This record gives sequence, C-alpha cells and structure tokens, in this order.
Amino acid sequence: MKTGFELFEHTADLGVRVWAPTPIELLRPACAGLYACAGEFEAQGPEHPLALGFDGDDPAYLLHDYLSELLQTLVLDRRIAVTIEALRFDDTGLRARAITREISPTASAWQHEVKAVTYHQLAVRPAGNGFEAIFIVDI
Repeated sequence: MKTGFELFEHTADLGVRVWAPTPIELLRPACAGLYACAGEFEAQGPEHPLALGFDGDDPAYLLHDYLSELLQTLVLDRRIAVTIEALRFDDTGLRARAITREISPTASAWQHEVKAVTYHQLAVRPAGNGFEAIFIVDI
C-alpha cells in the first residue's frame, strides 16, 4: 500500500482520509491533508525545529493532538512543516520531529480558514493491507 490522502466534503466541514502501510507512515500524509484543507503553501526563510510528543492510549486521539499542534503552528506562527521525521506512533504515544519554515505570503494561497481538527468521525484503523486515518476539520 502506498501513502496518500484525499479530501471529502462533510456538511460545512472538510474530511480527510489518509492511508499508509503502517500507522507511523500516516503522519506525513495526514499533515499534507491538513494543509490541503487550508490552501496551497510555499515555504521561505530560516528553519525552525518543532518537537511533537503526545502520550495517551488511543491512536486516534494522538493523531488529533498531532494535527492540532500542526494547525496551531500554521495559523498562529504562519509556518508549515517542510520535513517530518516520524519517530513513534502506537497505542501509547506519538513522537515526531519537524522542520518548519514561514509561509511565503506571495507564493501561497489560503483557501479556507481551518478552525480546528474535530473529534467527529476521528479514526485510525487497519484497512486492507495497511492502515487508514479519518479526520474532519472545521472550516
């Protein structure tokens, strides 16, 4: 199974379905799907490291926390993750390191204001010969 994502309409929100061979490989396309909900972005400027670490007992909630942190960095700091090193994603925790850079205001296009990653239909589960994640963003 290859990795990827697709967007789907969900009432007044947008949904994202992500797939990958393993749970840890869901993290990069989940980030790309989140960004695709907000617009098309080009990075500029210096690199800023971002450590992402969450503990818990539900992979779906861990994914929610991960995406919420990336969304906060996008909206408040106007930075996107240009690389993500996924270190761990299992039933007890999620760890990743990202390099972020500022969004170029001239080469980027905001399409939606993404307010939050919701808990509605949130899931991480086996699918076919890999795994899938579903999340909904409030726009």
